[in-house]
Amino acid sequence: MENNKDDKEEEKKEKKPIVIPDDHTFSFYIKPANFVKVISNIKLVFASWSLLGYIGQFLLIIAVINIYSDRDRLTLCTSNTLTGTDASKVYDTALLMLAVYHLIEWFRFTIFMVACFLGVNLITLYYILYANTLFGIAAYIAAHV
Repeated sequence: MENNKDDKEEEKKEKKPIVIPDDHTFSFYIKPANFVKVISNIKLVFASWSLLGYIGQFLLIIAVINIYSDRDRLTLCTSNTLTGTDASKVYDTALLMLAVYHLIEWFRFTIFMVACFLGVNLITLYYILYANTLFGIAAYIAAHV
């Protein structure tokens, strides 16, 4: 009788699958399919972050376009004698670059929000648009030099 109990216990032990814990690295989580799953499952954190970025980029777009289209941009510069369109040319290119940069960043945040809320895998496009960061650095350098 005791042998039967021992045999049954051994069979139960043998039938249990051995679970090996997954040791995932950063490279596993950054893959687009896995990243979408993560941000879709933790919506509160990622949606809050993306909403702040979305609103921030939108406000920066409005600010740049406001400065770019303001009538004061044609007034006399105090350091030299530039007037009219010559005075406007000083910052026109830099402001245009900043507007393009913030529009692309706004689009990136939109892509991130779509991936977060709908679970659509657009993260590859989001990663490709990271190159916009280099353009943004150049735009800010042009605006401040």
